[in-house]
Amino acid sequence: MARSRVKHVFLIAGVLLLLAAASGAGVVYSWTFTPHGRLDLLFAVGLKLAGSPPPPGTTPIEEERAAIREVMRLWWGEPRPLPRVEDRRIPGPDGEIPIRIYWPSLGERQPILIYYHGGGFRLGDLDAYDPICRELAARSGAIVVSVAYRLVPEHVYPAAVADSYAALEWAHAHAADIGGDPDRLAVGGDSAGGNLAAVVSLKARDYSGPPIAFQLLIYPVVDFAEMETESHKLFANGYIIGGAAHEFTRDSYLPNSADRRHPYASP
Repeated sequence: MARSRVKHVFLIAGVLLLLAAASGAGVVYSWTFTPHGRLDLLFAVGLKLAGSPPPPGTTPIEEERAAIREVMRLWWGEPRPLPRVEDRRIPGPDGEIPIRIYWPSLGERQPILIYYHGGGFRLGDLDAYDPICRELAARSGAIVVSVAYRLVPEHVYPAAVADSYAALEWAHAHAADIGGDPDRLAVGGDSAGGNLAAVVSLKARDYSGPPIAFQLLIYPVVDFAEMETESHKLFANGYIIGGAAHEFTRDSYLPNSADRRHPYASP
């Protein structure tokens, strides 16, 4: 009789655990639904756990930069090993520019991707974007040159553009030296980096610069002149970056409002 009761208790406990798990899974799944469509499950969970960010500009900049490095480390996990990774400093318009080069193999005449990191022109660096650049090199078979352009608030527009274009020119001029193919030169970046990738492409066209074969633009910021579009309104709140954060980015990077309509700011 006692054994039967124990089995009964365990059976009830198991059923309750299953119901709790199912209920929890249902709650988590419900987070993916928004008035504007479905979110990726992992992003929806991250969004819920992140909560409301502090007002832009209220956290010391070094704390923000350290936080994005930690977030990227946790998100990507252990960095993918590659045959060769090397830090260098190249000449820039106002001093040296740190870069990090990733080789997917040790062959010759490999395609080259110059990558400009995101972070609202304020955050991000070679270490924060190290895991992403390793993945890009490994999966694309291209040499990736990651560029640590100057950031605001220390350096406003057009410092980032000048550094980004200098890195493009360097990669083209030294393609053979790093085992790359100057005829298969790509630029890419996410968010602010996507802006810079588009901008250096325009600048290369305007100044007969390096021939760019491909652009990899990941949710690029391409218009600071008009920030009243439907998407700006729909996603102003609740998605970490939007509304006040976008305005803060614009005002920090482009304090001179006249610059916001220039193609090298709003490509």
